[in-house]
This record gives sequence, C-alpha cells and structure tokens, in this order.
Amino acid sequence: MKRYSLFIVMAVAAIARGDSFNIEIDYMVDTDHSHQPSTAVINAFKQPFLCQGHTVNVVVDDAIPHCDVLLRNPSDCSASLFGYDDNTFCSFGQIRQSYFDHDGQAGWYYGVFAHKYQNTSCSTSGSSGLSNGGQFFIVTMGSFSGQVGTPFDNASTLFHEFGHDLGLSHCGTQYCGSNTGAANYVGPYVPNMPSSMAYQYQLAGVETNIECQGLSIPDSVYKEIDYSHGVMCTVDENALDEEAGSYMTYLDWDCDGSIETSVAQNINNSNSGWCGAGGNRTTVADYNEWANLSPGAKLVEAAETGDADALRGADYRFIDPGDVGALKAAARELLETNKRPELRSALIRSVETGDASWLADARFVTFDPLDKAAVKAFAREEIDRRQKMLDEQPCISAEEWNEAQAMRASCPQPTLVTESCLAGENVYVGTVFCIPNPPICFDLGLCGLPHGGVQTAHDAHPGGSVFYLAPQTYDESGTVILDTRGVWTCERQDGTGSAVIR
Repeated sequence: MKRYSLFIVMAVAAIARGDSFNIEIDYMVDTDHSHQPSTAVINAFKQPFLCQGHTVNVVVDDAIPHCDVLLRNPSDCSASLFGYDDNTFCSFGQIRQSYFDHDGQAGWYYGVFAHKYQNTSCSTSGSSGLSNGGQFFIVTMGSFSGQVGTPFDNASTLFHEFGHDLGLSHCGTQYCGSNTGAANYVGPYVPNMPSSMAYQYQLAGVETNIECQGLSIPDSVYKEIDYSHGVMCTVDENALDEEAGSYMTYLDWDCDGSIETSVAQNINNSNSGWCGAGGNRTTVADYNEWANLSPGAKLVEAAETGDADALRGADYRFIDPGDVGALKAAARELLETNKRPELRSALIRSVETGDASWLADARFVTFDPLDKAAVKAFAREEIDRRQKMLDEQPCISAEEWNEAQAMRASCPQPTLVTESCLAGENVYVGTVFCIPNPPICFDLGLCGLPHGGVQTAHDAHPGGSVFYLAPQTYDESGTVILDTRGVWTCERQDGTGSAVIR
C-alpha cells in the first residue's frame, strides 16, 4: 500500500473533538416489570459526555415483547449474540430488524434494555450487559434487584456498555480477556483506573468507592459515573510501596495491618478487593479513556464506505513513518495531552528518536487515506479485533456484585443523581521530568509527569483542585501566592506529611 506523506494534525487533548452520539434504545416489558430506562437514568448517562464537550441524542423508543433470555446460535455458541436471528424476539437480530428505526443510518447506535442473555456456552448469564464494540449493546438487569436493577445500576451500566462501543475495555489497554492464566492478565477490578468501565467502580460508583476504600483522601475530585482521565499512578504489584500507596494517600495493600515500603500483592483480580486477590502480579496502569474514545459507529462507517474521515472520526491518524519530525511532534503531543499514559516510556523514546515503532499502539496508520480499499480493510480488521476482545467478555454479574457488596458493606451504592461537571482536577506535584535530547521538560501535573513547583501547579489548574505533593523540599522563588480554593496534601501514615515549601 502507498504510504501517506503528510502528517494530519488533529487536536488530542482530553476533549479531543466534540463528538455527536445518536443512540436509539428499545426496552422489554413483561406483565409484572418493565426494563424501560427512566428520564433520570438517561440524564445521568448523558451528563458526563456533556461535561466533556460532546453532544448526546438518546431516543428511548419502543416497548418490545419480553423474552427471558436473548439467545445465541445453538450451533455456534461462540458466535456473536448480536449477529444471531432466529425469527423470534429472543434474538437480537430479529429485534434489530423489527425495531431499530435508524438501522443503516451512519452514526447511530442501538441498545436494548433486556432481561438476560446467553453466554458463549449458550448458558443463561446473570451479567449486567454486553456490547459488540461497534454499534450495538444490551443492558440486562433480570438478575438484579426487582428484575430491573436500581436506577444507579441502569445508568452506570448503560454508560459502561456504551463505553465498549467507544472502544473502552474493563482495564484500559491492559489484557483482561478470557485467558486468566496469561502472564500479562490483569483482572477487571483495577483500583487505580477510576472508571465506570472497571468492575471495581461500575456499580459501586467511582467517587464513593475510591474514597470509601481509602484509595484517596475524601476531598479528591471524582464523579460517581465517569470514564478515567488517566492521571492516577502506575503501580508494580511485585513492589508496592504502601507508604506511597495510591500516591494520593498511603495504603495497606496486603492488608496485614502494617505499612511497608515493598510488598507483593495482586490488587486487581477480585470482587473482594485487593486483600483477597490471587493470581499473577503485573504492573497496573491507569488509562485516559476520555482522550481515547474511538466511536464504533465511525469505524463501521469506514468499513462500509472506505471514507478516511470516518476512520479519523474513530480516532485514527495518518502519518508518514519516514517523517521523523512529524513523529517526534506527534509523540510529544500525546505526552503533553496525557492521551496515552500507559505508553509514556515509549512516547518519550519516540520524542527522542522519531522511531515510528514506538507509536505502533497509538492508533497511527501509514497507508494512503485516498485508498478506499485499504481504509475498508483496515477498519474491518479493527472491528474484528474489538469484537473478539469484547463480545466474549460479559460485564459484571449480579452474583459478583452481591459478593462485592457483602465484602464492602460500609461502602453503599450511591443514589442516582445528574452530577454537576467537575471544576477542579487531581494534580500531582514533585520533580519535573526532563529528557536531554532534545532538551524538553514535561511540567504537566500528571502522576509520572508532575509539576515541579507549588506556584506552577497552582497557576495551571482551576480552583477546587486537589494537589498531591511528593514528600520533598520545594524551593520557590519569591512569594508563593495561593489565591484560589484548593486542597494540598502529602498524606502519609503518620498524618504529618513531609513536604517542605521554602
């Protein structure tokens, strides 16, 4: 395929673009209960997107015949539930054919609030929902409270399932697929990815659970229903520093009652929390989900039309791998906007070298965007990859949620509200990171790329932010003026902290 020799510049900050999402939702109704999502559920679902500058149009449309279990193809249980049609309303294919009014219209997503569905063994699942990573999803609360779930169950699960259609997984870019024995397997209960996509927070609420379990101080800046902004620190499960903890506050990661500087503990593979987590230990990272939304409907459009703009709308960028200057600029842009925090080391190497191989996982493509056949083929491959990753991964089940609630009785599920947009931010302050060649410093306020000074941090962020200071001495020139509301903390176990400002 012909390489494209012009670097397409696109903004990739946390609000990368003002996406417009059109979603049609139908719902099952039985004689004694209805799965219809309420106005409160829809408003709570839409609000996080609106806070990030996106436009969301949700059409709650038809009541459809109730079916206890959505079926898969009995001859091939591993095939997609979303592609099966047995000519009854117990198959997603028939429901889609009969009720999806916007079927075939570019940019539309379709979801069904159903009862239950069959898993890849054709057994009935108690899962809360499923997505194919493209245009379709289901929310299934038949095993939950009252056979329909609580309002928070519904809103947060809708947000979760639609997140899969935007390319998001249960664990960022880490592996949390079906092979739990894989050396790089990361469980879906990722504590340092504060997102409704993680089992840790989907039904428990992000703010409630991250604070109630002691992962942050009570003043930390989070919402109950949200995707992650990618600012929490990476932790090595083979060498957890409990004094640093989550780097927002100290933590007894191995739950032995003492705070140690190096412990080994799997913290992300159990609904009982990190204390009961077994399995392999890995390095666990946060992920800036808001900066990496990849709308599945755009990817489907690119696969059907070969339109490069549709592929760009799914957050892919065209670049010439031989243009060293463009590659360095792209890597620096990704660093400065915190777009791919899990690739930080690779991006730094790319800034230094301009080597395209370091950007291989950052949604860059190198073929000619005018080659429609190449666009179609690439988009189809990406859709297949997503479906393999997501369609076989059921979301948290009622059984798992009940077990989690029993273990965390003091951390109740939050009441559903339409949350205000956050004014403040979580900000890290420590030693600014610099590279020598070319000489660049990244004074960004992120964990791993913190601000180097107190005044710099204060001036760069809005009032209401929380500033987490690394325990060190900060030499400030002149007078430090902190004239907007904020919280400054360097909390350690003894409660005194050890940061000195002079």
